[in-house]
Amino acid sequence: MGRSKWILFLAPGFVALHLNYWMWDEARLVLGLPANLFYHVVLSLVLSVVFVVLVHRAWPRYLDED
Repeated sequence: MGRSKWILFLAPGFVALHLNYWMWDEARLVLGLPANLFYHVVLSLVLSVVFVVLVHRAWPRYLDED
């Protein structure tokens, strides 16, 4: 498998994590935020790091050459 083709397999997993239907009716607070909002904050931070790593590993080297 090529350097960037494995990224295509991660997209459905990210979508599944984003669609957290199991927390729709959750009313408790976590650190002063509703649990669903806190989940999305943490998910956004984690996925930001994941995407930085993916871009760093999958970015074609020839595009950076002058």
